Amino acid sequence: MTQNDETEADGIEVRAVNGIVTLEGAVETLERARRIQAVVEAVAGVLEVRNNLQTLGVDSHIPDDG
Repeated sequence: MTQNDETEADGIEVRAVNGIVTLEGAVETLERARRIQAVVEAVAGVLEVRNNLQTLGVDSHIPDDG
C-alpha cells in the first residue's frame, strides 16, 4: 500500500492471499480505518478486504448520533 497525506499506513499489517486482503493494526479513528479500506479495495486484483483495524483515538469509541 502506498502512503499519502490522507491515509498513513504506519503500524498496519497487510496480508494478501488469492485476492483477499486482511488489514491488522491500529489507527486513530474509524474514519481513517474506512479510508484505508477504500484505498485497498481500489487496488487491481483485490476481491475482498477483511478490515480488522482497531481504533485508538479518544473519541473512537463514542457511538454515532442517529
